[in-house]
Amino acid sequence: RSMAFTSINTSDAGVYQCNAVISIPEISVTVASSDSHDLIVQLPEPAVAITREPASGALYAGTQVTFTCTSELMQYLSANVLLKIEFTWSRDGEDISHNTTTVKSNLSDRPSYTSTLKISPLSVEDSADYVCQAKLTPVSPVQYIRTSTAELSESITVEALPPPSITITSEGPSIAGQSYTLSCS
Repeated sequence: RSMAFTSINTSDAGVYQCNAVISIPEISVTVASSDSHDLIVQLPEPAVAITREPASGALYAGTQVTFTCTSELMQYLSANVLLKIEFTWSRDGEDISHNTTTVKSNLSDRPSYTSTLKISPLSVEDSADYVCQAKLTPVSPVQYIRTSTAELSESITVEALPPPSITITSEGPSIAGQSYTLSCS
């Protein structure tokens, strides 16, 4: 006999046992055998999206940038196991998660998680590759379910503010006792 799963779900995880018994009454013999299999369900990679505000254009020292990383739970996965998404942020490979905030939203039938990284004020040294990693995991450890991760990155270049261009113009001669105008633009 066999058992087929058309679509593996977290509720299918666990130990499966196969028992076989052969009984021959004529000679009073019964043979029993069993074997078990641990069905470990690997969670699929979470869908991750990363955005940046401002979305485009040059970034200058002294301004700010905000990265937002979003992931939704697939509803069918959490039928019997409570799942959550944990985010980590890194900058050029170094963990910077302590600078972030994470929010869970239950506004629809598909709970979403959002993590925000805000850098203010920017400096030229903040030019880097920023990576958001989302980890899909059970709220409580479950022996037969394995977590999964997905990540996206966004690179930024921060430019020094260009020096302002100042032009001073004068109108007419500077004669004592008469009006004189200086314009700065």
